[in-house]
Amino acid sequence: MPAATTQETLQKITGNVSEELGEAGYRLAADQLVDAIRKRLLDSGQIREKIAPGMTKEFEANMNAFLRSETGEAVISFVLAVALELLPTDVGQDVRRALAANLRIQAYQELGEFILHVAGLIDKDIKDATKLIASKQFAQVKEND
Repeated sequence: MPAATTQETLQKITGNVSEELGEAGYRLAADQLVDAIRKRLLDSGQIREKIAPGMTKEFEANMNAFLRSETGEAVISFVLAVALELLPTDVGQDVRRALAANLRIQAYQELGEFILHVAGLIDKDIKDATKLIASKQFAQVKEND
């Protein structure tokens, strides 16, 4: 009987590792995709050259600040999710849908955190510390595998 209790306790602590690591992989991929797109938009002048030629320096600075914000991250996440869902191909459909779902979840999370921050219910330093701790824990799990 104690072995079953130990097994149940271990299951509660670790969850379903095979499913959750796969989900973590999609979340990591979604986060990296958003970061790569944002970096490309900010670093290469893509906004000025292709999206809004002729914009003022002030508008460009405001756009860059927006893209660096949580709301900007949410918008990028959501646009990427829509693009992945609407690709006219069946190739990699399950992977595309899983990645799109995680991009949408990321967008909703960022918008939720923004609303909580604006409402004074979450401190940005606490949020940043939580993300740092989570990323270090994920790195430790990866090292132990």
